[in-house]
Amino acid sequence: MKKKLTALMMVMMLLFGSTGAELFAKNSGKKKGAATGAAVGALLGQVFGKNTKATVVGAAVGAVIGTGVGAVSDKKKNNTTTKKTTVQKTTAQKTTV
Repeated sequence: MKKKLTALMMVMMLLFGSTGAELFAKNSGKKKGAATGAAVGALLGQVFGKNTKATVVGAAVGAVIGTGVGAVSDKKKNNTTTKKTTVQKTTAQKTTV
């Protein structure tokens, strides 16, 4: 059990160490959610299932859920940005007339 968990943690550190900076620099909620969900799902799968199959299933389910949460976050962020842009354009038009 300890050897599997240690190996899993090492793989995750390698994965996040090599792609984490790029992944999070782009500021995409879907990508952040998928990565975080997969990591949490894999850990929970290993803890509760105590086998590789449970770890893989946990990672897959976590990634799907995380992507959904990230998509909602992106949608909210885009709506806020769109509203701000519209208000700025409307204000600029009123002041130039």
